[in-house]
Amino acid sequence: MQHLPLSLLLVVALLYSCWRGDAEQTAKETAPVPETSTTIQPTATKATTPAATEAVKPPKAATIPRPAVASILPPPFESQPMCRTDQPIVGETVEEVVVAAGHEHHHPVSNQIGKDQAGSNGPEMPATEAEIQAATLTEMHAGHTAGAHGHHGRMASHGATGTLALPSIPVEEEPVFALIHDKFDVLLNRHVSSKGKVDYSGFKKDQAALETYLELLKKNPPKDDWSKNKEMAYWINLYNAFTIKTILEAYPVKSILDIDGGKVWDKRSITIDGKAYTLNDMVQKQLLERFQEPKVHFAVNCAAASCPPLLNKAWTEENIQRHYIKQANAFINHTAHNTLSTDQLELSQIFNWHADDFGGKDQVVAYIKQYAETDLQADVQVSFKAYDWSLNE
Repeated sequence: MQHLPLSLLLVVALLYSCWRGDAEQTAKETAPVPETSTTIQPTATKATTPAATEAVKPPKAATIPRPAVASILPPPFESQPMCRTDQPIVGETVEEVVVAAGHEHHHPVSNQIGKDQAGSNGPEMPATEAEIQAATLTEMHAGHTAGAHGHHGRMASHGATGTLALPSIPVEEEPVFALIHDKFDVLLNRHVSSKGKVDYSGFKKDQAALETYLELLKKNPPKDDWSKNKEMAYWINLYNAFTIKTILEAYPVKSILDIDGGKVWDKRSITIDGKAYTLNDMVQKQLLERFQEPKVHFAVNCAAASCPPLLNKAWTEENIQRHYIKQANAFINHTAHNTLSTDQLELSQIFNWHADDFGGKDQVVAYIKQYAETDLQADVQVSFKAYDWSLNE
């Protein structure tokens, strides 16, 4: 809980000071005045000697003790602890914490004084008339000053009560979605190497955590106000996580083509916001068609050796553009996927099967040149490698 504002503490201190002064003044005015019952007899005028003078002095009146003002007043403000430690503070809002700490004074007056005298565990004691009167004065004073200090906190109006009611301060919880991809990030760092090789046997032990992450994605579908990067990161992570889940459910398996007769991209689906999405729906409709971003091919992973390596980090709104470039460079210039020379290109089948996503067959070479670390001739020859569907482990 945050510390109470200094201005609020000053207001409380001012109210206490005024209350104490009024209570002391009232106690002095209402205290009984001692009366002398001894009658002074007239003395003879002839007695002029010291002895005679001493004889005619009236006897001292008996002293009647006055009630101690302190007995009806609380201890000085300085001696009051800021928080009572005889009971735990259990409140969550500001009002609850202040009440639990003992800083608020509630009425009816007599009942509250009796509880204070009894302590936290003893029986309630009846309040004396003087205690009730002093407490009532405090209550009236708080009511009169409420209007002047209302902007520092809600106070009871028109002298109804002297309770200082502090406004609630809601505790803002971090949105669930802000933490969702962190869970997947931990799993990827744990079970995927920097080269994209997946430890499926190890991942199998964390299968429950992976399914929990997928459930969180299902409960937090994309919203209309999401940015392009945020939504693309969502669908890329969903695609990769769902693919890993598919492998783990069949593991040990040699290839993803051994699952569902090689039709896993169209047969299995996950429901998001009331609609079922297959793997092909995610990559084709939700990513490529909507965002026209060919680098999506370097982000999604089909669990095959020839597929662009799986990034061992979760995709996020903040890192997606940086990792797009990183993945494109790594994939295009990796000889296991593409062999580049000045006059000849042996490319991945991805540039053959999905040529339209890269601008068409006649634009593939131009796209490769954007990331190639080798200078390519204008009339470079193009061929395509065989695709290795063995598991990427």
